[in-house]
Amino acid sequence: MENTPEEQTPEIIKNIPTVFPLGFGVFQTESSDGLLLLDFIDRTGDPNKFVVVGSFALTQERAIELANALNEHILSNDDD
Repeated sequence: MENTPEEQTPEIIKNIPTVFPLGFGVFQTESSDGLLLLDFIDRTGDPNKFVVVGSFALTQERAIELANALNEHILSNDDD
């Protein structure tokens, strides 16, 4: 059975390469908008410096959705 146009999943275009960062930091903006900043960090050639390789701003609601999605995925793979 073919999908109707309403049921088709939109194409996802990936324009940022996959990175394996050393770590990450979560920060809340100082304004009242409640945005959370998620920075992914990695090392540079200098052991005293780090570089932000990706930075994303999320509303608190979207951050909760992300946390829940990650948690569900991790827990579903624990059964393997």
